[in-house]
Amino acid sequence: MDISHLLKPKGKKLRLIKQAKLIQLMGNLLNSGFNLGEVINFLSLSKLVEKEFTLKMKEGLASGQALSELLESLSFSKNVVTQLALVEVHGNLSGTMQLVELHLKK
Repeated sequence: MDISHLLKPKGKKLRLIKQAKLIQLMGNLLNSGFNLGEVINFLSLSKLVEKEFTLKMKEGLASGQALSELLESLSFSKNVVTQLALVEVHGNLSGTMQLVELHLKK
């Protein structure tokens, strides 16, 4: 079991409301047929998210990280990371993104 990620400093963290908006936007783009790489490129070009976050996402995707791992590296809520890790195994990513958004807005 690799525990090296536990030793790394976390860096900036998005507030829950911003996490919800990011999840909502990503879910909408995925529902519209964009793939994850295109979603990250859109976020980068639109400047809706700080450059630091999109850069980490691009690097993570290029190194083969799953979406849950990308969001964990951005210090997303443990509940969000867990839900997305489960959906990566079972499917329906865009539907789960909508549920995660609702959860974050509570």
